[in-house]
Amino acid sequence: MKVKTGDPQFKFEKGGNSVWHNPLMEFIEKEEILTKYLDGYPQAQDEFLDLYPNWINTSKHNSVEGMDNFKYKAISVGCTQALDWFHLYSSQHGLILKLFRGEYPYNRDIGLFNYQKQMINEYTELQEGDALILSYPFSGYGSKHEQYNETMAHCSKLGIPVLIDCAWLGSAKNMNIDLNYDCIYGVAFSLSKSLSCGNWRSGMFLTNDERCSMVLCTEWAHQVHLNTWICYNLIQNFSPDTLQNTFGMYQQKICRDYKLIPTDTVHICLSYDQEWKEYHRDFSKYFRINIRKPLKLYRKQKIK
Repeated sequence: MKVKTGDPQFKFEKGGNSVWHNPLMEFIEKEEILTKYLDGYPQAQDEFLDLYPNWINTSKHNSVEGMDNFKYKAISVGCTQALDWFHLYSSQHGLILKLFRGEYPYNRDIGLFNYQKQMINEYTELQEGDALILSYPFSGYGSKHEQYNETMAHCSKLGIPVLIDCAWLGSAKNMNIDLNYDCIYGVAFSLSKSLSCGNWRSGMFLTNDERCSMVLCTEWAHQVHLNTWICYNLIQNFSPDTLQNTFGMYQQKICRDYKLIPTDTVHICLSYDQEWKEYHRDFSKYFRINIRKPLKLYRKQKIK
């Protein structure tokens, strides 16, 4: 049985936003998290950064190896602040920023981006003087990028700095992220997707660069303390597997009903059928469909 698609909230989408999970908001209200903040304006950035790496690896669906390789842990305003910084870093160092076809479009929509010269299909197109942003899970198709290992080895050999964007990690499964490559300049994590924190964005950036803006802002306690406080309370009370455990079965059901291909990211499905061609990613062979709204309706109607 399919969900009643006449519901105005039933809609397939092209964007990358994850499914909104109401119990997270209910917890914030019930526990008066905002009231407690206003009562004393606590700064929880150190506690948040101490807990966050361990919290990530409490996951039963994912793991991240190599977080200890980085000297600095910094607060970031979601992953976006890390992306913005790396754009600036690349420009400052005269590097040409490259993206794989299908990557998060924000990175090509800001600044001056030459689509023909900066968008690549194969890791072998990367050369000295380049920089790379690579999402993991990959924004194009919601799973590990098929050229990840080869790309990291290639970039390490040529000295190409890479920023790893883990924005979707908390929405994913089967992610065993290996950060043990010399080329990795930094790694960005965010709770915007995994714990519905898009309205109070907070995350963590790992790097060895002491001049990174997020490192400096964290040292100076200049980040958004309310956001950090909310997120610190959430990670103490909710698993990094919350979205997969809640919506994973509904992703499978939607894919069966609509003949889609499930990915490792719970709100993302694929198709190669021309029926979905408007959902193309940089004119790639696959079409990426966001099912976050159908997920909520399937769960509400208990369609399994």
